[in-house]
Amino acid sequence: RIAKGLHTFYYGWYGTPQVDGKWLHWNHEVLPHWQAEVNKNYPQIGVPYVPPAGIGSNFYPSLGPYSSRNVSVLHQHVDMMARAGIGVVVYSWWGRGIGDANGAPTD
Repeated sequence: RIAKGLHTFYYGWYGTPQVDGKWLHWNHEVLPHWQAEVNKNYPQIGVPYVPPAGIGSNFYPSLGPYSSRNVSVLHQHVDMMARAGIGVVVYSWWGRGIGDANGAPTD
């Protein structure tokens, strides 16, 4: 059953060497905490993650690090969202031909 009040965000900026020629977003640098005092406990700040074992995510995807340009993965993600009853998907998009420092355009 689809729940209209259940929303999720979907980020289409992930990439793999097999599909995109390099890792995109999975390998970003470990980001600093907003409180400098906390950063003293984390010497890995500023060091990039090394996929596929280490990824820039709090959760490891059940499909493994994937490319957002892999149509099969997209179909699986949509199916997972439908089975979970998600009623609204907000797709994060930078705009036509625009990407961020860690990725590529998601057109």
